[in-house]
Amino acid sequence: MIESRHGERALWQEVLLCAIGDALIGVPGYAAHDRAARLKATHEARDYILRPNRDFDLICNLAGVDPEATRERLSKQIAEAPPPEELMHDQARLMKVTAFGRTETVPEWSKITGLPIHVIRSRLALPGWTPERALKELAASRHSRDFHQAPSFRTRHTFSEEQ
Repeated sequence: MIESRHGERALWQEVLLCAIGDALIGVPGYAAHDRAARLKATHEARDYILRPNRDFDLICNLAGVDPEATRERLSKQIAEAPPPEELMHDQARLMKVTAFGRTETVPEWSKITGLPIHVIRSRLALPGWTPERALKELAASRHSRDFHQAPSFRTRHTFSEEQ
């Protein structure tokens, strides 16, 4: 029963993480024609976090975090984040991540680790998450790949391998 609760909490933490990533770094999308939809969804993700609502409170509670403290902390991060319009540029998708002595784009890291692009991007946006942690947190259980060599984001971020 304890493992089941832990699994459920981890699931809701990933749901919350996706919403945070969408708000801070934009909703992922790869076709030029969906730019308007991604822009609208990014604005909606920010509103979802910033405006008090029962759904966000429920997700936070299921994830094991305080909704008001989470909203307060994220409101500061959203205020400091680039405007959604800036996040729609292709350049943001091509940012590189360096971890484990290796530099790759987020889509390349997704192929290497098997983690969805939005999960990697969301995790990298979280305070305290190193690229190494972002890339191997769930991937560690995947025995078919070597996850001890990983990525870095373009020029804006440079990460070094943790000792």
